[in-house]
Amino acid sequence: MGQRNFQHIFIVSACKGLDVMVDLENTLELELELYQQKIPHTIIEGVYKGVEETSFLIVDTARGEQYRDYVRRLANKYSQECYLEYDNERRTHLVDSQGRKTDIGTLR
Repeated sequence: MGQRNFQHIFIVSACKGLDVMVDLENTLELELELYQQKIPHTIIEGVYKGVEETSFLIVDTARGEQYRDYVRRLANKYSQECYLEYDNERRTHLVDSQGRKTDIGTLR
């Protein structure tokens, strides 16, 4: 049996939900940084704690090691409480700014 293609998926946002214009500016800045760093990503719309926000989905096929620290730095830069990390075992965690993981279950 061949080795599985292992990947992690990260979802990070620059929104705080306090000021629409600040969220828009931060989102545009984050998007520009991802483009400049040539980080493949997909823009997604979601909700966190009842507030709609634009987020960025980043797929990391290097066993979660290529982008994990980068995503953590982005979350800290934009004062995010956490970001979402998901692996192809469907384990899902919220990861705080210190790297502590809270298991939120398995996505189906």
